[in-house]
Amino acid sequence: MCFGAFTKPSRKITGSSVRCNKPEVADTGLEHRLVAHLEVIYPDIDPAALKDELMTVMRLSNDMCAPRSHRNDWDQSDVVVIAYGDSVCSDGEKPLVTLKRFLDQRLANLIDTVHLLPFFPWSSDDGFAVIDYTCVNDALGDWEDVEAIAADYRLMADLVINHSSSRSRWFENFKRGVSPGKNYFRTRRPGEDVSRVVRPRSTPLFHTFRTVYGDVEVWCTFGPDQVDFDFTEPDVLLEFARIVRF
Repeated sequence: MCFGAFTKPSRKITGSSVRCNKPEVADTGLEHRLVAHLEVIYPDIDPAALKDELMTVMRLSNDMCAPRSHRNDWDQSDVVVIAYGDSVCSDGEKPLVTLKRFLDQRLANLIDTVHLLPFFPWSSDDGFAVIDYTCVNDALGDWEDVEAIAADYRLMADLVINHSSSRSRWFENFKRGVSPGKNYFRTRRPGEDVSRVVRPRSTPLFHTFRTVYGDVEVWCTFGPDQVDFDFTEPDVLLEFARIVRF
């Protein structure tokens, strides 16, 4: 599962909230909707307390504008380029800089959107085994290079929220039994039947890792270097909320 997000042209990537100056369209039902969702997803957790924490992390409030219903960000006029950060390279130049120059010189009048595949530090699978979600892979460039693309094109990026690299700090913490990370990953449950799980991989669904608690089987949908998150843990939801608002 990958999470895509648009940034609008001529607008820097930012974590600020949009306040609503018209009280009649303020989203007064935001807290109620959040609680209703959280009650279903986390039935054993106090939804009001989790709602408060989530709103704080996301910097949300009831004076924000209510979202438009049935909003469609796509239509037949959109043309999208999908690229890895190093799809276009030039000697002596960071690939994201080269990509931006290529877009401007060759495609500016033809496209309006760029879908940038994972550009974080990674350990395998062409970027989809993310080590750190808060920085750009130095071999590709930096956040200013990403912002430069977002300034002139609608930008969509992969966040990769279903698994991370087995070499990430979170997974190292999981093996050591410390936070953040000690409860972030999906482990095998007693008596769990996974015989009906189908996946296009030849590696086992579970991989055994040595931890401070002994050998633990961790769910690895795509392979042993990509360890799956356990979103039944609210801490995982809150962590990714922080990243989205980074």
